[in-house]
Order: sequence, then C-alpha cells, then structure tokens
Amino acid sequence: GCTGKEQLLPTNIDAYRAKPRISEHAYDEFISNHNQLRTLQSPRRRRLLRYPLLLKAQEARDELLARLSRAGLGATPMYQRPLWHIPGVAEFVQTPYPRPNASHFADRLLTLPVHNGVTETHRQRIRIVIDTAASQGFLDPGASGH
Repeated sequence: GCTGKEQLLPTNIDAYRAKPRISEHAYDEFISNHNQLRTLQSPRRRRLLRYPLLLKAQEARDELLARLSRAGLGATPMYQRPLWHIPGVAEFVQTPYPRPNASHFADRLLTLPVHNGVTETHRQRIRIVIDTAASQGFLDPGASGH
C-alpha cells in the first residue's frame, strides 16, 4: 500500500502543473533571438523546471552568466560538462566513442529560474542584463565585445 506521503504525490503533481507559466512565456518573448534551442518553440513542450538558454559560444555563456550572477538573478550553468563527466552519473552512461557535440552543448548552456518566486521585476532585470550584453556584442562569437 501507499504511505501518506506517496498518496500526496499525484495531488502535488497536479498542483505543480496547474501553476502559471508566466516566466517561461516572458523568456520566450525576449530571449528567442539569442537562444540556439529552437525546440523550445515546439507545441509538444511541457512545463520547464528551469529555462534553458543555449548561446553561440562558451565565452558568451560565461559572460552572461557572470553578469546575471552579479545581479543575483538565479542563472546557473547547469551541468557544466557532458553527463558522463558528472560524478555519480558516469557509471550509468556508456560512451564508446567521442562526443564533441555534448561538450560543446554543455559549454554553451545556462538556465534561468521559472519558479513562482520570480517576479516581473526579476524578469525585467534579466531582460536588461541580456539586452545590454547583446547590444555590447557579448552574445555573438567573434564580436568586438570580447
């Protein structure tokens, strides 16, 4: 039989799914020009735990991450390396040949928060940081901002 906590799981999942996705939709509006992840526009997309932003180059990711972190806006580089290099995961992953695209992907990914504590003010501050970095050329590889 189910314990009390296990019986709450379906209710909690339903409550989570019912929460508004305001941050996700706001990020869709102002980040799409910079995001290399085109699959975010798929009609099959489901609720996100964090909003992924894949940049064109590691230098762009590092610069934007530093700016968002200095502003206290909850950006993270997520895994920072291919999954088979993460402690505790390596023993579950078989990689019989090199996978340079996985490394390239991990080097360019950062994520933004989408939880209910993210307010309109937070979203606007994130937008300003991203727009400023873009206008200074930091989000395009080889641009003069580097």
